Amino acid sequence: MSNVTLSNIKQQSSKFYELAMTVLDWLNYINRISRGQDILDESSFKYPITEYLERKKGAICGLEIDHPIFQRKSVDVAWRYADIDSTIKSEPEWECFMELKYASNTDVQRIFDDLCRLYYIKKKFPDVKCYFLICGEKELFVANFQNKIIQSQKSEVTEVEEKEYKGNNQPPYSKWFTLQPSNPVKLIECEFNNRYYHSFITRKRGKYIFHDSKDKIDTLCFQTKLLERRTNTNSPKEFCIAIWEIELVACK
Repeated sequence: MSNVTLSNIKQQSSKFYELAMTVLDWLNYINRISRGQDILDESSFKYPITEYLERKKGAICGLEIDHPIFQRKSVDVAWRYADIDSTIKSEPEWECFMELKYASNTDVQRIFDDLCRLYYIKKKFPDVKCYFLICGEKELFVANFQNKIIQSQKSEVTEVEEKEYKGNNQPPYSKWFTLQPSNPVKLIECEFNNRYYHSFITRKRGKYIFHDSKDKIDTLCFQTKLLERRTNTNSPKEFCIAIWEIELVACK
């Protein structure tokens, strides 16, 4: 892939471009005012996301809202664009759900768990939108995707390119996401005996408890589609961000 200039990067921008840059600017701000005491995690960028959605998009947002399917579980951010009459039962209450992760070396199972929870929302409510956002320091982001960064000296934004890996030598996040805009979809199919899926169902508090007894654990069949990815280099510490949408597919 050749170097990408600022002009054609802007032409490739998605509807999430401004949100992505808002999160990067916020992380840069937190990094600038900290003295090495702040640990950046998902809580570091929930609030700029909701403030952006409310102020720029007129959305109504919720943080750590109850998962509409699993008891005792929550979703990081949810929002809707139209107010709902509280006297009318609407399910789900939200139009969009988003899980957030700050890139680290220990979050592989947690990322899969969040993906599964989004899948079950999308499966039961096909009209809602489900998104996954991962951001973090460039070094960790690169390590988890095994990427190389293509930089343009005159640009605040750089292109992120994913290397191709074969067999079991696959980077952690690349199991479920791609960073290739030319091939933005990653198919995910898991039977119950898949180690991540099995752990998702059985670990910690035992089996997941559904709100509705008609729901059940089944074979996972969905895909993640890359919508936006950015790197902000105009800072002492560089951060990367990517956003994907979860889409249903038919099982083979």
